[in-house]
Amino acid sequence: MPKLIDRLLEDAEKWTLFRSILQEQIDDAGTFRTKYSKLEYDDKADDEAMDDLEETIKCFAEDVSRRITQLDELSQSLIQLVSILTFPKISYKLTMRVQRIRLLQRLSTDLVIAI
Repeated sequence: MPKLIDRLLEDAEKWTLFRSILQEQIDDAGTFRTKYSKLEYDDKADDEAMDDLEETIKCFAEDVSRRITQLDELSQSLIQLVSILTFPKISYKLTMRVQRIRLLQRLSTDLVIAI
C-alpha cells in the first residue's frame, strides 16, 4: 500500500507541474501575439487573426486547466481511498502532503485563471 500511495502522490505533484508548464505555454503564446500585433500591417485579416489567436489561447488554457483539475480530483479521491485502508501514521503523513499539494494547485490554478 505505501508504494501505491507514493505513486498517487507523485501523480498529484505532476498535475501541479503540468499547470506550471501550461502557464509557460500560455505566456509564450501571449508574448507571440503581442509581438506580432505590434507589426505594422494594414490588413483586416491580420486583426481578425489576432482576435482568433487570443480566443484560441484562452480556450486552450481553460480546456487544459479543466482537464488537469479533473485528473487532480481523481488523484485526490484515490489518495483518500487508499489512505483509509492504511495505517493512521501513514494517513497523517499523507494528509499533510496532500494539503501542501492542494495549496500549490490552488495557487497555480489562480495563475492560469488570471490570464
